[in-house]
Amino acid sequence: MNNLLFVYGTLMKASRHERHALLAPLGRFVEDGSINGKLFLVSTYPGLILSAASHDLVHGEVYELSAPEMALATLDEYEECSPRYADPTQYVRQEVSVTLASGGKLKAWTYIYNRSVENFQHISSGRFLTMS
Repeated sequence: MNNLLFVYGTLMKASRHERHALLAPLGRFVEDGSINGKLFLVSTYPGLILSAASHDLVHGEVYELSAPEMALATLDEYEECSPRYADPTQYVRQEVSVTLASGGKLKAWTYIYNRSVENFQHISSGRFLTMS
């Protein structure tokens, strides 16, 4: 099982959000990175949808999970996409290609928004923390 996770919102250490405390004991920060996608403000948190366009980038952080099965089960519960939630869940966990800030590429899990983004503000910078 892949033990890497890409986060782009409240779980980021850079966000200083209380939710990062959920992720901190589950793994270690590897490096900043980005994926092809678009970011939207769902509420007080963002939602990511994938994009094939190279200019559509979402910026975040990559973590190496120390016990991936347990960590992902915990995070699936947080993101409300574990088996106990009815379909369609708000998010789905999917493996994506991440480009690291250093230029390398890797595969990591991330959470994709699974509902319409039609009425949500697009975060054009792809950075949840700057919201522009």
